[in-house]
Amino acid sequence: FFDTDIGAEAGCIHYSLIETAKSNGRNPQNYLENLFRELPKAKTLEDLEKLLPYDRKLLVEKFDLSNDVKFQFVVAV
Repeated sequence: FFDTDIGAEAGCIHYSLIETAKSNGRNPQNYLENLFRELPKAKTLEDLEKLLPYDRKLLVEKFDLSNDVKFQFVVAV
């Protein structure tokens, strides 16, 4: 399917973004267009978090992850 390991990794990232956008009710094409337009402008972790295809606050409320150390680490990375 992919000719190289790097290509496979890039494909996985791409598909992950698409599926996460879809599962959060976002149009994947619109999301990716916005992501690629805004990503070069991101200077801080907060800027990057705003570009994720899901709403972190909504996840914390929905799944009560406010005290989940693993979740906090994954989101911060």
